[in-house]
Amino acid sequence: MKDKKADQVGLHFANNTRYLVLVISTVALTMVISNSLVFNFTIICMKSEQPSDFDPIFVQNETAIPQKPRDNPIFSLAESSVLFSSTAVGSILGTLPITYLTANYGLRKMLAGYGIISSVATLLTPIAVSFGFWPGLAVSTSYVAMGSISAQWAPLKNSGLFVAWISCHLQFGSMFTMPVSGALCESSFGWPSVYYLHGLLSAIAFILFFYFYRDSPAFTEMNDVEKTGLSAALPFALSSALKLLVGPLSDYVPLSDKGRVILFASLSQYAMAACFAALALLPSRFELLIQICFTGVTVFSGLNCVGVIKCAQLSSRELSHVLMAWNTLVGSTIILLLPLGVSIIAPNNTPQEWSRIFWFIVVLIAICTTFFNLLPKLSHALGQKTLKK
Repeated sequence: MKDKKADQVGLHFANNTRYLVLVISTVALTMVISNSLVFNFTIICMKSEQPSDFDPIFVQNETAIPQKPRDNPIFSLAESSVLFSSTAVGSILGTLPITYLTANYGLRKMLAGYGIISSVATLLTPIAVSFGFWPGLAVSTSYVAMGSISAQWAPLKNSGLFVAWISCHLQFGSMFTMPVSGALCESSFGWPSVYYLHGLLSAIAFILFFYFYRDSPAFTEMNDVEKTGLSAALPFALSSALKLLVGPLSDYVPLSDKGRVILFASLSQYAMAACFAALALLPSRFELLIQICFTGVTVFSGLNCVGVIKCAQLSSRELSHVLMAWNTLVGSTIILLLPLGVSIIAPNNTPQEWSRIFWFIVVLIAICTTFFNLLPKLSHALGQKTLKK
């Protein structure tokens, strides 16, 4: 059977259009995440040359040798803190109209519009570096798009694969941005080239998304400085690999939907809590073990896509954009308040202060995960009710 969606664009993909949409959507969402992260990395190399405050050096023949100009940061510490928060502010404000825009204009137009705003803002950032707010606006679409695309395009028997793959954009963004930013910052092109590259690639990705994606598929079978960047990307690469392995597995584990959700939510959250507990206990001299535990936090958090997120997607189905919008709002609020909380609890950044933060996270994860595991029956019933309509 031919896919009418493919007929509309004049192309055929052997009845695998859903996978083309999945790949393009993942790339587009990856660029959204990349655009929101690029400032966090390039601020390291955002310098302006200033004349030296020191007098020139005179050698024996009284020839003056001028001192090398100093490289001063473009932003003060206070300005940097404000700009770091601007992405979260943009995400919160961008979340507010998402439900209305999705319901009235569809995910296709909503996501493409947000994506173009992110692309243009990223391209203009070298000219006006205070535009950090606008790339954050598009971040608010991340979870909304992830739930809606999976609900509309994923066959039920492959919903785990779809959710796992598309959620990899959260890791792909870091995997792409960190090493690329590190390489370009150290090159002759300088830090502005990082924004030009990200803006151009994201614009192309969202043009392709708008061209291929349809809010209601015509046919649906309803049966995831250079050296620093590379090392920082490793946990996200491992998390993506684990997602792609566990995503399909979650569709075929011989358990009920409720059992699968509880299994993978528990594996993700309790293992992540164990890594945080190890971080709180390990002395600072065990650098390798600390790095392994830190990587484990990122890797195990990726499994959440086939736990809590899959539960939300299955329970809400066509209303997933509403639930995911709330998730985005909560997440953005936490990101906004997190720096303030850290500065209060760990003002001196000592290991003892960070240990208290880690223990707080461990207790919070344990309580929330245990509480969540008692509720999937209600969510499962809601999902069955929705699917029967």
